[in-house]
Amino acid sequence: MSDRPIAFAGDGFEIVAHESAAARYPQESHAAVQICVPMFSARYKVTREADTGGRLEQEFGARDILLVPAGQPHAVHWLRRAGIVSLQISERFVQETLDVPRLTLPDFLAVQDRFVTLAAAELYAAMETEETISPVFAEALAIGVAHRVVTIASRSEVRKSLVVRRLTPVLLRRIERYIDDNLERHVNLSELAVMAGLSRWYFLRVFEETVGTSPHDYVTQRRLDRARNLLSTTNRSVMDIASEVGMTHSHFSRVFSRRLGITPTEFRRINRL
Repeated sequence: MSDRPIAFAGDGFEIVAHESAAARYPQESHAAVQICVPMFSARYKVTREADTGGRLEQEFGARDILLVPAGQPHAVHWLRRAGIVSLQISERFVQETLDVPRLTLPDFLAVQDRFVTLAAAELYAAMETEETISPVFAEALAIGVAHRVVTIASRSEVRKSLVVRRLTPVLLRRIERYIDDNLERHVNLSELAVMAGLSRWYFLRVFEETVGTSPHDYVTQRRLDRARNLLSTTNRSVMDIASEVGMTHSHFSRVFSRRLGITPTEFRRINRL
């Protein structure tokens, strides 16, 4: 089989089967959840960020199915030549096919499942002989593999040793004040991560665990909260208020209407009355 990946792209998922030489691959991250199933005799090491900002290296074998959450930076070192079947699934695919509102996974996990390993091996063999893979089969395989892996990874006994720590109340208040004091400009994720003493990746996870939403959504909500107050208590124009909370007029109007169900002008009229 050539080193050229063979891919099947479906609605919200992509399957890639290829052979990798013994080599080190640079750090990368993916917008989708990645499920990587190595073929028989594979040996590989994975380097990732630790919650302290340092780096951890783990070694895995052919039975270890690598599950990488969306956005997790990682680097892979294949210790020997091996075949790989990789499945990438989007959040929409998870919501629509696995009936889960949101996929929350433990940080960087390797799981073992005989069904997934054998199914991936059959697909790899079929692709290697250049057999035509039907869309129905590919989608059924993607759903089956995703369901099995997500179920294993979500078990409570797996999560016990992978609890995400939270921001302390003092640190959270400090971050909240910093955001409120800088709403008129773009608040950089790196700034907040430095304040917490964490990498950007782990700050995202810790912030969501503490607050229940992403930093981006939190900043947007704080901007809308200030805008509602200004609309209710001042005569400043909608354009001025949008600028005050760090948004363009058009973007502010769209976000305000989408989240509150009425336009800024309608909100002002109702609340002034």
